[in-house]
Amino acid sequence: MRIESHPVLDFAQRPSFTFLYNGREIEAKEGETVAAALCAAGISKLRDSTRSNRPRGLFCAIGDCSSCAMEVNGISNVRTCITPAEPGMVVNTMVGDTKLRDLETAIPTPQLIEADLAVIGGGPAGLKAALAAADLGASVVIVDQNYMLGGQLVKQTHKFFGSVEYYAGVRGVHIAKELIERVEKNPRIQVMLNSTVTGFLEDHLLQVNAGHGTKLYNIACKKTVVACGANEVMLGVPKNDLPGVYGAGAIQTIVNVHGIRIGKRVLVVGAGNVGLILAYQLLQAGIEVAAVVEAAPQIGGFTVHANKIRRRGIPVLTSHSVVAVEGTDRVSSATIAKVDEKFQPIPGTEQTLEVDTVALAVGLQPNYRPCSQGKCDVAYARELCGFVPMRNRWMETSKGDILTAGDCSGIGEATTAMIDGELAGLQAAIALGYGTNAAKARQEELIAVGHEFRSAGKKGAIILKGLEKVSIHE
Repeated sequence: MRIESHPVLDFAQRPSFTFLYNGREIEAKEGETVAAALCAAGISKLRDSTRSNRPRGLFCAIGDCSSCAMEVNGISNVRTCITPAEPGMVVNTMVGDTKLRDLETAIPTPQLIEADLAVIGGGPAGLKAALAAADLGASVVIVDQNYMLGGQLVKQTHKFFGSVEYYAGVRGVHIAKELIERVEKNPRIQVMLNSTVTGFLEDHLLQVNAGHGTKLYNIACKKTVVACGANEVMLGVPKNDLPGVYGAGAIQTIVNVHGIRIGKRVLVVGAGNVGLILAYQLLQAGIEVAAVVEAAPQIGGFTVHANKIRRRGIPVLTSHSVVAVEGTDRVSSATIAKVDEKFQPIPGTEQTLEVDTVALAVGLQPNYRPCSQGKCDVAYARELCGFVPMRNRWMETSKGDILTAGDCSGIGEATTAMIDGELAGLQAAIALGYGTNAAKARQEELIAVGHEFRSAGKKGAIILKGLEKVSIHE
């Protein structure tokens, strides 16, 4: 199930090794996660649910759900989608109730790390924030729960729109490579991967859990930029928890990062930019796309993306949605139907498609929770896809020492995430005394460019309305 050739990506030969899964040897490639290696081996069922004994499989691939939780080297509830496979690793399916480790011996003594700025999240916004602050002289720590930096950028094979300064004509994977290389070469930036910020403590301390709970850190920082992205939205249809139902981002990770075919035939649900781009990426990887369905009467994404897949003969069905998924341990079919103006299925319009994979591209929700836990004011903005932190024009929240950027502050494009990330990083550094007149001028430029990017397109007015709802005016 590995992809041998690709028109854009080069899945270079990497060293292989084996680990044990339920006593069976599984081949993995260097840099691959446990869940990805199992997918390559044709294993989609990773566990059974505790209450209903229903099969569960990978869903988000960013460590935000528990669908892939397994026992790894004796540690229960390990998120295998963000855990790199290692030679000789022992992985087992969890059966029934699992036991916590002895808390008296399991909780390590926290190690102290000091920095001017902590950045939560190593995606486009977080990387730009870290670089902006470090380039002005601030010391920075990036904390990311994933095993690699880059966030959504590492999955994107399409070329960006916009201006040359903001990577017009450059593929997301190449943008990620450039930003990651700059971060790794910057002596003022420390990176903590496979690490999760578990709380804001008093006196500007962040608590960080690493090594599946075997390591604990306290980061003493003067400023924090929260740039932890967003979560996939689940669609409520019968058997939506079957292995083979994935979030769009998970499929992009397995296909574009690890070079593994996620399935043979896919139904894509959602015709926003994410769904349309995903459908084309699947075709690039040699995976058949049965159809793209969209409940709204028109597509939500750019026409250029829709036309690329239509030219390949893929139907894009508006006013349609998935109404049921069938299968035992894996998806075997999905039923779609036309929907009315209230998005209710119209009886008699059902069609059953033979697919082994359903890709849900039905939206994202901002991950505002770290800001909320840090006692920042949050507000609901439907236009920004959920609750988001209130912020001023410099991306400072109601708690001035906590700033925000990227999708956690409102769903948008990667370009605006990078703009806001740089703006937040500059503001953090300036507030700490590292500012220059050039940095302040750059902030004004970023604010203007961000407004220009958001104003463009058919949803510009909607986005600006949402931003006004959550703005702190001083």
